[in-house]
Order: sequence, then C-alpha cells, then structure tokens
Amino acid sequence: MDAKQALIDPGLLAKDFSSAAERRKALLKCTTGSSNLDSFLKGGIETQAMTEIA
Repeated sequence: MDAKQALIDPGLLAKDFSSAAERRKALLKCTTGSSNLDSFLKGGIETQAMTEIA
C-alpha cells in the first residue's frame, strides 16, 4: 500500500476528486439555539465555513 492510499483509507486525506455535493453531506451543523433560524439555515451553521448574519 502506498503512503497516499494509507492516508485516504482512514479519511485523513480526501480522495483525488469529490463533488461539492458529496463534501457538503459530510459537514456537521451547529445549532443556533433558535429552531426558526436553524430551519432557515437548513439545519444550523455549517462547520468548516464562514457564516455572517446581519
């Protein structure tokens, strides 16, 4: 097994290509404490992203 594959298998390195939709499914969402705002944000604030609410 080569070094790159050894990192890909446990999920430490992303595979060569993955679609944006595929990557978004893996993101976690943090609740805002407001069910209405969480609903508007489709589940809460995404991790690994910047979110600005004004």
